[in-house]
Amino acid sequence: MLSVPRVVYEHHHGTTIPAGLVVRHTCDNRQCCNPEHLILGTQADNMRDKVERGRSSAPRPHINALKCQQVVDMRTKGATHKEIMARTGASRTWLKNFLKRQEQPAPLPLFDGPAILH
Repeated sequence: MLSVPRVVYEHHHGTTIPAGLVVRHTCDNRQCCNPEHLILGTQADNMRDKVERGRSSAPRPHINALKCQQVVDMRTKGATHKEIMARTGASRTWLKNFLKRQEQPAPLPLFDGPAILH
């Protein structure tokens, strides 16, 4: 079974995609089939794109602790997602995932003391 972007890429360029390469979307829209938005690369390239564009749970290089606090403060004051993204440069996916993590309770601390056996 082939993905639609893969078929579109092969048809548009008149070639088959070599083994080991994937079709990447420069527009970050997986449903997009515009051949101008499709490029080839390795899975490592695709994962690097994902991190650089804020589509993974890995922290974005330019989203630091100060910006994270800004997001929390803005959200507390009722700012919309659109306003937060415009002010901080956060992507929609990063913001959604960040806010979801903020709603989760903090993990319980690990007990480092001696074990008590009865």
